[in-house]
Amino acid sequence: MLCAEYVCLYDAYAVDELVSIIHAFVNAYQVTGATLFAWLVHRAASQIWLHPEYEGTDEERCTYRKLSKQWKMVALSSSNQLGA
Repeated sequence: MLCAEYVCLYDAYAVDELVSIIHAFVNAYQVTGATLFAWLVHRAASQIWLHPEYEGTDEERCTYRKLSKQWKMVALSSSNQLGA
């Protein structure tokens, strides 16, 4: 399985639900600055491009992969694990 290193969110969520989850986590990060939300955006974006039911183009899949990597860097660059 491609997501062996992750708890697979797509076992519980459809692609459109994961997109909504990403929006909610980005908003929460903007309000709190909490690293936890950056990690959650990273994980949810990873699950979209790994999702077996994702029907986007290769370019769209790549966009979610890049989004995942960018949010991982945000999470890693933060020194405060609990937020502001």
